[in-house]
Amino acid sequence: MIALAVEPVQFEVVRKLHHGNHRLQADCFLVRLPDGTPAFWKDFGQRSFPGRRATGRWIIGRERRAYERLQGVDGIARLIGAPTELSLLLEYLEGTNLNAPQDDAPPAAFFDRIEATLREMHARGVSHGEVRLENVLRTTGGEPYLIDLATATTADPARPGRLFRLQRQLDRYGLLKMKQHLLPEGLDPEEQEEERRLRPLASIFRHNVV
Repeated sequence: MIALAVEPVQFEVVRKLHHGNHRLQADCFLVRLPDGTPAFWKDFGQRSFPGRRATGRWIIGRERRAYERLQGVDGIARLIGAPTELSLLLEYLEGTNLNAPQDDAPPAAFFDRIEATLREMHARGVSHGEVRLENVLRTTGGEPYLIDLATATTADPARPGRLFRLQRQLDRYGLLKMKQHLLPEGLDPEEQEEERRLRPLASIFRHNVV
């Protein structure tokens, strides 16, 4: 396993955003950097569930590799650093997850942006793994961001392999199902047929979107 480089970063905790309920979930915080910039701190080091440190180290290492490959991609939060081997510091994005009540349905262009983000992710050899409502953030400016890369996998984009190709298809299925759920009239006949074709694959992997 490649050792995760630790980069000391100074920050002040503002408030807790999410309480990790088991060893596979990190605690998440809104923090403030020395220059006043808000940031998002994801940390497995706060509490000691059995196996939490080993699991957290593996998840954080995997997630960091994905973020490093995706630096500069529209729709992906910027990686600021790794304050410890059990945590990541990311750009903070103000908004609501798509599984929360929405004032209005996202427009078709919103899903087009997600599609473009996934296309660029896959081109860089990264699959998300859980494209679902709770993992898409709608910012206060109406922009879509794919969040939580804990299940992301990386591959050589020139030789992705069968498993990575399947994961790309599952990412695509997740997008189509979200669009079907929130903007059903936005699915054209070709997308409807694609969703039906990918449904058995999603069932095998128990890929739930809502």
